Amino acid sequence: MQGQANPAVNVIKNAIEGGKIGKVLSTTITGYAGAFNGDPNPESSIHLFQRAAGANMMTVWFLHTFSLIFHTLGELSSFDSMLGISRPEIGLFDLKDPSKKVQRTITSDTPDQIFLQGKLASNALLSSHMEGGAPFPGEPGLRWHIVDEKGELLITNNIMMMDMLHTSAKVQWLDYSRKAQSKVGDVLSDKPQSVPVTDLEVPKDELSKVGGVAENVGRLYEAFADGEKGMYADWEVGLSGHELMEEMFQRWDGEGNFGREAKYMKADI
Repeated sequence: MQGQANPAVNVIKNAIEGGKIGKVLSTTITGYAGAFNGDPNPESSIHLFQRAAGANMMTVWFLHTFSLIFHTLGELSSFDSMLGISRPEIGLFDLKDPSKKVQRTITSDTPDQIFLQGKLASNALLSSHMEGGAPFPGEPGLRWHIVDEKGELLITNNIMMMDMLHTSAKVQWLDYSRKAQSKVGDVLSDKPQSVPVTDLEVPKDELSKVGGVAENVGRLYEAFADGEKGMYADWEVGLSGHELMEEMFQRWDGEGNFGREAKYMKADI
């Protein structure tokens, strides 16, 4: 979990804590794991589809992503979640076989759909959907939208786990003070508004030259060596994340795949 040392995350956190954007009202996150798309996988990846192995979309992709989100916006005070498996049958092939012919099929017991809605300790509302597979062509692997009193932030990155690789990260700021005054008729208009958006600069340092996933790992170790506790995740942060995941798993175990049954269609009228 290297998100705390990510320069892009620090730009967002500083904008919020510095009062530039006002109070955070809500945030929406959409992410794609890349894997878990139903395609055959090498035999060596079998652990991703076995919950007992401990490494899956929830414990890796979700935890990495939400570690930096909670670092930036604070923890949840209440939440609802829904987990599901849309592609349960996973074909496995031998990497030594150049044809990559499926040798056997297993049934996954790890989620490839993760929904999380809740309220943060700051009273801001949060809504998130993460799923297996790739985003629609031209769309980012991570889209993180933050609505504030004074404007909006939009953070995009080619891959969902921005803490690991953020060279494509983009942070944009929409300042409401520069936005044209809306009229009543605009609600029913399908004409796009011309609104100035500012790109917030993500600073570079010596580790920017390293590139790849090593960048933020290097920053994390430097922060640890320098005693900058707010720049890396400690045991308390890790424990909190795992407790959240365990609670989400427990609710999933109790409610079943994709949540409780809707009763309104069966109600006597």
